[in-house]
Amino acid sequence: IKEVEDSLVLFSDQSAVSVVEVNATNFSLQSQVEQDAKIAAYGSFLNSLSFSIQIVVRSHRLDISSYLSTLEAQAGRAKDKRFSDFIRSYKSFVEELLRTRTVLDKKFYIVIPYYPLERGVKGAPEAVSKRSSDESVSEAKSVLKSKTESVLTQVKRIGLGAKVLSKEELIDLFHDFYNGTSQGSFSHEVHSPWVSSNNSTDSG
Repeated sequence: IKEVEDSLVLFSDQSAVSVVEVNATNFSLQSQVEQDAKIAAYGSFLNSLSFSIQIVVRSHRLDISSYLSTLEAQAGRAKDKRFSDFIRSYKSFVEELLRTRTVLDKKFYIVIPYYPLERGVKGAPEAVSKRSSDESVSEAKSVLKSKTESVLTQVKRIGLGAKVLSKEELIDLFHDFYNGTSQGSFSHEVHSPWVSSNNSTDSG
C-alpha cells in the first residue's frame, strides 16, 4: 500500500481499490420465498458485473465477558426473585453455550479494483511511468466511482445495506489486517477471489 486517499487504497504500481462493507442478514430466519428471492438477486448481481470483484469475510471471536457481568449485575438489582433467578439461569445457559461453541462476529466486504491497463493504451506501463501521481489518482477515482456506484445499487437490490469505507475506516481495517490488533481476531477468509462477471450463477 502506497497511501490511502479519501475512500481509495492506492498501491505503488498505481493500481487502487475501494472497499464496500456489506451488512449481514439472518438468512436462516427468512422464509423460503425470501431466501429464493435473495439468491436470485445475488445471482443477478454477479452476472451484471462488467469487472472483477473480491469478496472478503472476516471472522472475530467475540469477548462477551462484559455482557455476562452485566447480566449478573441486573440479577443482583432485580427486586423480583423470580426475575433474578431467570436472569441467572439465562447467564448459566450462555456460559454453557460458550464452552461448546465459539461466538463469532463476521464482517463482509466487497473489494473493487482499478488497474491502469483499464485505460487501454493510456494505461500501458510506459505511459503510467510518465503520468503524474495526481493524474493517476484522478483516473482511479473516476473509474472506481462508477464501479462502486454500480455495486452499491446492485447490493441494495438484494435487500442489503452497504457503505463505502472512509479513509479512517480503511486505515483501521488494513492496520488490523497486517497487525492483528483486533481482540479475538483469528482469521480472515477470502471467498471467490476476483469473481468474474463471466461466471454464471444459478439458484444453487
